Amino acid sequence: MDRARDLASRADAVVDKTRHLIALETEDAFLKWQEAARLLPLTREAAEKAYLLGRKTQESRAAEPQRVTVKDVLDALVHGEQSRARHNEALHQYLLGVAALERVTAGGICFPQ
Repeated sequence: MDRARDLASRADAVVDKTRHLIALETEDAFLKWQEAARLLPLTREAAEKAYLLGRKTQESRAAEPQRVTVKDVLDALVHGEQSRARHNEALHQYLLGVAALERVTAGGICFPQ
């Protein structure tokens, strides 16, 4: 009887620890998703603006080759590509957060496809 009581109390302790770990993992997944969701529109806007800057710099170079150097064009284009890469990374982190939330909640939180 004492042995059964000890085993039951150990099982209860394991259940409590598991619940706490699941809650912590869920909170962590939510906070990571929330941060990625906050960054996503900012990185999208930065990528769009950097792309437009690159295009305008190219057009300026075509119109005034003495005023706008090739280096200026390349710098603007590189900046645009770096901004797009940062946006892609933010999108990747957002999707990882979505997958983590769906996993830790066993599909309780489900995002549209």
